[in-house]
This record gives sequence, structure tokens and C-alpha cells, in this order.
Amino acid sequence: MKRTLLLIGMLCLALLLSACSGSSPQGAVESPPAINYAKSDSIAVDIYLDGTTSMYGYVNYPGGTIYGDAVKDIERTITENWKNDSIKYIKFGDTFQEMDRNAFLQMNAAGFYDQKDTSLQNVIDQVNDKSLTIIITDLFQTNQDLDSLIHAIKNKGMGADKAVALVGIKSQFNGKIFDVGKNLSSFDYASTSDPATYRPFYVLAIGNENDTRAFVKSYQSKLPQTAQANVAFFSPNLGINNALEADKVTNKKSDQKEKAAKMATISNLLPKSKVMQYRLKKDEKLSEAPVRLYSEDVIGSIPGDYTLKTDAVEVWNGSGEVFESVGADNFVMADMGSAGLNNGVANLSFLLQASPSAIHKKDGVYRAKVSIIPDKEKYTQAVNVFADWNFDDSQLSESPDALAQVGSKTLNISKFVTMLANLNYELNAPGFHNIYIYFEVK
Repeated sequence: MKRTLLLIGMLCLALLLSACSGSSPQGAVESPPAINYAKSDSIAVDIYLDGTTSMYGYVNYPGGTIYGDAVKDIERTITENWKNDSIKYIKFGDTFQEMDRNAFLQMNAAGFYDQKDTSLQNVIDQVNDKSLTIIITDLFQTNQDLDSLIHAIKNKGMGADKAVALVGIKSQFNGKIFDVGKNLSSFDYASTSDPATYRPFYVLAIGNENDTRAFVKSYQSKLPQTAQANVAFFSPNLGINNALEADKVTNKKSDQKEKAAKMATISNLLPKSKVMQYRLKKDEKLSEAPVRLYSEDVIGSIPGDYTLKTDAVEVWNGSGEVFESVGADNFVMADMGSAGLNNGVANLSFLLQASPSAIHKKDGVYRAKVSIIPDKEKYTQAVNVFADWNFDDSQLSESPDALAQVGSKTLNISKFVTMLANLNYELNAPGFHNIYIYFEVK
């Protein structure tokens, strides 16, 4: 009995010493808040199809066309990715005509396209915030007021948890192109078997970011290589499921003048967690560690230049068992390195730096919430994936040869995409967000 009591006493003493040792108990600190990147279980979708005469050329072609298949693939994508779906079909032009599925499938007939005028901002104005809105159009508008269109998208499609995607697709075409050049000329245009002569059309998707991302990712995979598809995606997040790991090899050198100490990676703050954790010596002026970020489901292109932005610094309050905000300017910094993109996965290397003086060299467990934000000019350049498809009719002569050269291009598509990119940057600061880093400071 005495031996048993002695063992119990030694165990209690060991637990007491562990609690008072200054090290955080394993698993005792709060984990980062979970971020929901999952698409909805059910979805309401409004499909708007441009029914103007500028669109009939996409179906007035011997045999099937990429356009015809791509429109049908929209419905297939929705059906395959959501357990429950509710789809509305609307033809737009001079008026809005809601139709059943059978009437909508008449879109493969040239006679379907009997409307005269298109005003996309009127379509955007009636977007339902609870639905995924998909608009199929050639974006070749008569005297289109881009400012009004961008303003409409700003009100309906931009902001927290929202996304706008523009999928550009090229298809066979045999029809008339209207309102080109200063004199608003019209001319006949027929593509050949050469995909370089195919004419662009666009799928504009607006909705909840998670659902829009899921739709575009799946929809892209259905398009044939001959569709020459390009995608510009506008949302707060360049990618999702962001994760950091120690970078074993880095050529990036610190920009700081003083010699930096090396931070040691640890795992005692959040055991069995993928969150990066470091031991930071409070007596060092500056400590650093090479890190690499991985981000999934990136759609489109990404820029090459970034800056690390600190969104919050918090300290663990052991008595209250919560993290509390603390002022700590320049606690976490980074010298950004290379950026790459492979099969929708982005990876960025950087040299993480931490300054104990920013937290007054106080012991404790800290965590920093950071974002990695691209340079604005480089971002707008990277997003403009349609530069080769663009023409500006103010520089176009009225000769038949000059007009024929724009059959495979779209008026002001670069301007439209750049305006969307600038709007997204100002409203959402697009980047890699919700990244947490933990520090044990001693």
C-alpha cells in the first residue's frame, strides 16, 4: 500500500512540475479557426443565354460545335457536383424569357437567336444573391458601357465570400459580326478547320466563392483542348486550403543588415497539426526560418511578386484559455522568394522573420495571422489572360481585310478584365489568406 501511495505521489509531483515549467501543455493552446472551403450540398442556378443575332453563328455550322457542347456541359457540371440542384433557364436580349429545359435546348437552332439588343448590366442587376448565376454571351455589345457593367458587378458579384469567373472559349463560327469599327460595320465571318480562326464566347459565373470555384474547376475539365479555354477568376482568395511547411532549400537571403538567428521548428504547441510552430528566443534581435506556402485549387494564373501582411498578432492567455489581441508592429515579416503554379497548386517560398522586440521580449505563446498579397500591377497583368483575344476598334480601319482579322477576337476584352481585376484588388485584396503561424517565446 505504501509503495502504491508513493507512486501516486511521484506521478502527481511530475504533473505539477510539468504544469509549472513554463512550457505550454501539449494541445492546450487554441487551434486556428477552421475555414470552410466546401461547396454547398444543394444549389440554385440561373442560366442566362444571350439570344441576340450576334450569337447564331456559333450554331450555324456543319456538324456540332464547341459552343453547343459547352452550353450543355454547364448543366452536366451542375448535376454532377451537387446533390440537389434547381436550374432556371433564361434567354435574354430585348426581353427576359424564362423557359423550360426543352425550350432551352433549342439553342442549337439558328432561329433561337432572334433578339436585337443586349445590355449585360440589366442581366447583372437581376442576379439573385442566393443563386449561382451563369451568363453565356459573346461579350460583343453594342456601345457597351463598361463602367455601368463594372458598377453592376460591383454591387452584385464582388465582396466577401463572393466570386466572379470569366471562362473564355473559342468555337467554330459561321455568321455575321455586328457593329465593328468607328462606322459600326457588319461583316460575314466563317471560321475554318483551323482552331486559330475560331471565335470567342464567354461563360460569366457569379456567386458564392466556394460554389463558383467548384463549378469552374469542374467545368474546365470538360472542355476540349481545341476550345483554347482561358479563365480569369476574381475573389478574395487566389487559392484555398493554404498550408505552410519548412523549406529545406532556399536561396533567399535576409534583407536585414543584422545577422539573424535560426528559428527552430517545434510541435508541442499544437501536436499533430500542420500549422507551422517555432521556438523564438526572446534575447535575439531577429530570427528567421525558410518557409514554403502551398495553396490548392488556384484558377487561372498567378503573379510572381508578393508581400507578407500581418492581419493580427495574439498572445495566449493561459488563465482564460483564449488568444488575446496584442499590439506588435513588425513582429512578423518576410523576404518573399519565388512563386510557381502547377496543376492548380501554387507554391511560394519566403524567408520568415520574427522580431522579439516587437512583443517587448515577453515570454509566452503567440500566434500571427498573415496574408500573402500580390503586387497590384503584377496581379492585373497576370489576370489578363485574354490579351491575345483583344482588339480596340478605335484603331481599326474599315477595310474588309482588317475587319476579317477581328473575327477571332473580342472588342475590349482586355479592358473589361483589367477593370474587374482593379475592382477585385481594391475591394478584396486578393491573395493567400487565413495563414496562421505559432511561436513559443522564451
